[in-house]
Amino acid sequence: MLKSPMMDFRNLKLREMSEEEFLNFLSVSADSYARDRMKTDFESYETALEKAIAQRNQLLPQGRKTPLHHFYHLTSEKNPILGSGWLKVDPTSGEAYLYQITVEESFRGQGVGKSLLQMMEAEAKRLGGRVMWLNVMAHNPVAKSLYEGAGYGTATLHMNKLLN
Repeated sequence: MLKSPMMDFRNLKLREMSEEEFLNFLSVSADSYARDRMKTDFESYETALEKAIAQRNQLLPQGRKTPLHHFYHLTSEKNPILGSGWLKVDPTSGEAYLYQITVEESFRGQGVGKSLLQMMEAEAKRLGGRVMWLNVMAHNPVAKSLYEGAGYGTATLHMNKLLN
């Protein structure tokens, strides 16, 4: 696969997703999360997808309009969508949760994820966040490296084992 030319990072910005973009994001993110759950929770795809959708519906009872939740696309002048992010910020507690960031495949390995993470952190701070929380799947060393490189540390360690 061909990589896109190196990005001009001065032109990156976050913009809120439209309703149509949000619905597409939900579909793609549910599939991605289900595939992660298959690996971490030893579930079939069908079970994992069902649980992913149930969890998402519980988190987002009002969809894109659910209070405190924010959905963004990372854009540039030449590229309408380089990546996406889902953020929840509770200004009362100061806690922010980065539920998801994704980088479009053709832009991976070019620093887009790092830029997206920095911009999501800045947005969380702007919205009243004081501390950012996130989960990373142990089988995703690229994501783990991104977060550790940005200064995130392990706050808790959730482990499991399949018992046969």
